[in-house]
Amino acid sequence: MGSRNRFKTRDAKRKEALLERKRSEALNLNEKIRVNSRAVDEYYNDLKNGVDREAWAKANAEALKLFPEKKQKHIAWIKDQNNITGIGDGVLPVGPLRGEAPSQETLRWPRDIDVGVETDYVYFQFGKYIPPFGNLEGTAKGLGPLSQEVSKHSKYDLGQNAGYELSTFMTPLGPGIILPMPQDLGNEIEQNWSGKSFTQTGRAAISSLSGNSSFAVNKLRNTTSNTQAITAALKAAALNVIPGVGGNLSMNDITGSTEGIVLNPNAELLYDSPTLREIGMTWKLIANNQIEAEEIKSIIDEFRMNSLPQRGTNENNKGFTFSMSRRGDSSKGRTRNKKNDVMNTSETFITVPNLCRFSFMSGSDVNTNIAQFKPCAINRITVNYTPDGTYATYSDGRPIAIELGISFLETKIIFRDDVSKGY
Repeated sequence: MGSRNRFKTRDAKRKEALLERKRSEALNLNEKIRVNSRAVDEYYNDLKNGVDREAWAKANAEALKLFPEKKQKHIAWIKDQNNITGIGDGVLPVGPLRGEAPSQETLRWPRDIDVGVETDYVYFQFGKYIPPFGNLEGTAKGLGPLSQEVSKHSKYDLGQNAGYELSTFMTPLGPGIILPMPQDLGNEIEQNWSGKSFTQTGRAAISSLSGNSSFAVNKLRNTTSNTQAITAALKAAALNVIPGVGGNLSMNDITGSTEGIVLNPNAELLYDSPTLREIGMTWKLIANNQIEAEEIKSIIDEFRMNSLPQRGTNENNKGFTFSMSRRGDSSKGRTRNKKNDVMNTSETFITVPNLCRFSFMSGSDVNTNIAQFKPCAINRITVNYTPDGTYATYSDGRPIAIELGISFLETKIIFRDDVSKGY
């Protein structure tokens, strides 16, 4: 009887211990879920602020999969920020990147410029250059929160136009710059047309290729003129091999000098290609006090820094390196992260300069009366410290007046339907 009670007591303790272990595991699991949830929330919040969390996302892919609702909410947020219903819409909307309005940290001249309803100004933002022909996930990084999620989802669904425009969806870097409307503002659209000449035989051949065989047959039936042209061409070829002739006689030289006729050029004006737009802006920046002089210097430095390349790569100098093997060293080939005799990518490559997106604004809205530009490269900056012909500074050496000139080159071609979008 006593041993039976002992077995019952032992079984009860085992059951209690098992239940306690299960409760502990459940608590640990719930705590793990809460920790992962907080980490995922922090990840998406960082993406909203433009922080690169790609390495964390790769290391915690399983944690991200546990919260698909957070991912969908995040994608909905960035679509709303970009005023797009999907990446397939293609063209970057006019106006500030991600709809970000100027803040108190935005650099500006004059310092007391009022961006109210009746104020016209230019709002500059900067973003990383996105390689247009890189892998789609890398190219989509400019979309910030949309980044790899959208690129993976839309990898085979992107249209040609959306794929072409994708690299313009940049994430803004820094606080941006506000400047008044420049002194001389204008832009031009240039198209490349060229005249081409076609012989009768050439016209017939091209027409046959396009399916107009009747035109080709009619032209080829004119045996007299065709024979005459072929004969003149053979004569020119024969004369050009004779020493002293010079080897530069054309068929028109032969027919013109012997019969007074030349080939009908059949000139046609043909379209070749559009040209990327260029625009230049100039300001005379006058500092009313030392504080404003410091702000002007900060503005100029910001433009200059974003127009220049950076040492190394944009992946923190990651990538393959070459080991420089010594004699007798059996290790050969490529290696990573070697401290000795390494040619680092920071010495081999440089990172492409940032791009600039400027918006012509009227108050808090885009000025739709002026054609806007897609993201541009800064290809020239000129700074004149003596715009009035005299060098004058404040007591700390900061110039009182500076003339700033910037030349921009648009990164994408504009098409007919872009005009209705504000470009």
